[in-house]
Amino acid sequence: SFLNSLKVEDIEKLSIISYTNLDSDKNKLKRLAKKRAENVKKYMIKNNKIFKNISIELKLDSDLRWKECIDEECPEWKLKEENRISFGIRKEKPSN
Repeated sequence: SFLNSLKVEDIEKLSIISYTNLDSDKNKLKRLAKKRAENVKKYMIKNNKIFKNISIELKLDSDLRWKECIDEECPEWKLKEENRISFGIRKEKPSN
């Protein structure tokens, strides 16, 4: 439904942002976050949502939803919530 709501012609740049938790070594997290974002990009292209410019951003252990997880052990469900994808969309300026 998210993909269907996007009008490709109105979007100048789409960023796929992949976040991670703090539960593993940074190299492993970076590989997982990159793979997750690349899979989303492939899915979007496969489903005919081809944008002019798609970038991938990795947010390794930044912008945590659960800040307390930095200093203490967190339940599994909180760690899973940190592993997520979001989108940044920059629309083209309307032509006059």
